[in-house]
Amino acid sequence: MIVSMFGFIFSALLGYFGSLDKSWAFAFASVFLLMFISSMISMTYAEPEAILHIDEREKRRMQLHGRKKQQA
Repeated sequence: MIVSMFGFIFSALLGYFGSLDKSWAFAFASVFLLMFISSMISMTYAEPEAILHIDEREKRRMQLHGRKKQQA
């Protein structure tokens, strides 16, 4: 999401100040805008419970992995 925001701003500024051709600036800005919209849609449909479940599973795995290293 951050990459899409920075990419949109960067390409818009380069197109505005003439460092980049207007058609290329428009193309890059539209691609980064689509990236931003798709990330917003993905975040809207994400289930927080599923993300928390993955996070808990990862914490347990790291705890077990850390114990195995200490035993070896």
